[in-house]
Amino acid sequence: MKTRAVVLRGISTARPYSETRPVEVEELELGAPREGEVLVRIAAAALCHSDLSVVGGDRVHPLPMALGHEAVGIVRETGPGVARVRPADHVAPVSVPSRGFCADRAAGPPALSAQAAAANGSGAPLHGPSLLTRRREREPTLLSLAVGAVAAALPARRAAALTPLRAVNDA
Repeated sequence: MKTRAVVLRGISTARPYSETRPVEVEELELGAPREGEVLVRIAAAALCHSDLSVVGGDRVHPLPMALGHEAVGIVRETGPGVARVRPADHVAPVSVPSRGFCADRAAGPPALSAQAAAANGSGAPLHGPSLLTRRREREPTLLSLAVGAVAAALPARRAAALTPLRAVNDA
């Protein structure tokens, strides 16, 4: 399916970014949800200081990268093996796995596990390669902090990367 994302293809130290425009909104291809994944339609997303530090080169990440790791959206489709969320659920993809859903953190407070830290640094989801590609070149587009939320839709790991908003509201 087609989607759009804010993509960084090269580091830019020239400011202000509003004039130098180091990122562009690009149309990308997004694969169908795989085992343990969900397709989320992003309703609202933001770029934050973490993203800007990647744009400016203070935090080095592989490129190209779909920016944004703070978002909310609605589950459109689930892949095989997904039981925690279902279509129409409102969710918040997150870059730090929640307590109880990450094997490294099941007994402690939320924190960035070794697996999540590796995914965040590599730009790959926790479960495998990015499903975002440039349409013509089929070049993979990596994900900011393993989320890449500034897109029309994105895959996210059901256990470690999604917080159902209904669960937050019910608590």
